[in-house]
Amino acid sequence: MIADGAQSLGGRLGGRPVGSLADITTLSFHAVKPVTSGEGGACVTDDGALAESVRRGRNHGMTSTAEERSALNWRYDVTSLGSNHRMTSFQAALGAAQLSRLETGRERRRELADRYDRLLGKLPGITLPPRPPERESSWHLYAEEVSPEDFGCPRDKVIDALRAEGIQATLHYPAVHLLAMYRSRGGRPGMAPRAERLAERLVTLPLFAGMTDADQDDVVAALIRIQSWAASRPGWAVEHGEPPAHPGQPT
Repeated sequence: MIADGAQSLGGRLGGRPVGSLADITTLSFHAVKPVTSGEGGACVTDDGALAESVRRGRNHGMTSTAEERSALNWRYDVTSLGSNHRMTSFQAALGAAQLSRLETGRERRRELADRYDRLLGKLPGITLPPRPPERESSWHLYAEEVSPEDFGCPRDKVIDALRAEGIQATLHYPAVHLLAMYRSRGGRPGMAPRAERLAERLVTLPLFAGMTDADQDDVVAALIRIQSWAASRPGWAVEHGEPPAHPGQPT
């Protein structure tokens, strides 16, 4: 079993950490992940044979690396199809240093997620991220659900208005089967109704280990302003195509 753990490093299921839940777990060290090497990733396994197979695959299928071929040990063979998926030494050094900060970063992200829950929990039209039992999120993302009817304006207007205030809200993720490449291969509306509904309602709010309480207060205050502005102008979202640059300011 191969698990995609690209966004979940630091998370747990039933007390077991991500990386120990499958035969191989793939990780991402992209710049915004809890642990970063600038780019790249890793495969985690406790199976020695699988680990060796992955090592060969990342190194052209060769039986030894350039570092291992020293002195009289210069011969090598190619035993399988592979490619160049090697991480640079600079990236590895950065990633190794970042690993030592994983737990402190995860704890801060958890504190911020808990605080978002408290601050947004009573805001009409906002559904907080689910917290299934026996699962601990890495809180790589904090994605809330916006109900256009109860919040007062469509999700896209919420993101646009937040960005107009310098808050980098976004969407994770569009419904994959409705992206152009997949539409050309048969994807069509109605194939995954739950995914399609969520893709029209989700908003990812800023969340990172270096975020301060004041930063978070700014995000929440902006959401309250947007909702208040929309509530004072019922029907505005239907009549106009774009939100104002600063919804909290009177016109």
